[in-house]
Amino acid sequence: MAQPDTPSSAVETEAALFGAVDRAPLTPVRRVVAERMAASWRDIPQVTQFDEIDLEPLERLRQRLADEAGEAGVRLTWLPFILKACARTLVSHPALNAAFDAQAGALILKRYVNLGVAVDTPAGLMRPVIKGVADLGWLDIARRLAALSGAARDGRLPFSDMEGASFSVTSLGRIGGTGFTPLVFPPETAILGIARASRRIVPEAGGIASCLRLPLALTYDHRAVDGAGAGRFLTELAACLEQPEPLAA
Repeated sequence: MAQPDTPSSAVETEAALFGAVDRAPLTPVRRVVAERMAASWRDIPQVTQFDEIDLEPLERLRQRLADEAGEAGVRLTWLPFILKACARTLVSHPALNAAFDAQAGALILKRYVNLGVAVDTPAGLMRPVIKGVADLGWLDIARRLAALSGAARDGRLPFSDMEGASFSVTSLGRIGGTGFTPLVFPPETAILGIARASRRIVPEAGGIASCLRLPLALTYDHRAVDGAGAGRFLTELAACLEQPEPLAA
């Protein structure tokens, strides 16, 4: 809650010189996020590469499976399929599924794929982790995502469900924005950002067509991953999402 109070810092003192101010103490979750993001920005040389995909095939798949998901009590979005595609792609790009160990001068390559998914909650940003995604089907991923996200928003998420991530995904699709640059969660080496889908007019043989496009942003630790490797990952991920039938397994 905002607190009108005696200034307690140089920043607050200076701000109060020009008018009334309120102090809004950071929540414990916001403090942790602030510390980790400051460490990410300070310690990691980060690069973001952008791409976009034709979302129409994935949307058709989502619509076809929506009733099955509904019978299981899950409102189906694109995200479970994107998580499954990330897991499949990471298997062949281990440097993006690693931890950077500066002290040892090494990459710790992980033989598992645990995906941290950023969730907006009343307490601030939280990141539940879905473990073993490479071995899960789309419905299991959707169920776990719904359960973990709900627990995070209700303040019931245990710490054990927020640790062990090997790669992260954050989506601002419902909130808006055509693109953004997510920050890597150390010691991970990469994070995928998903912006808002939109319809575009694109050239097509003999004319033009309306196409649903989804922007993607891959931020990576340049100590661990080069631009060529990140580009190959994005290209493979895009191909997986634009030919999504195998994700329905």
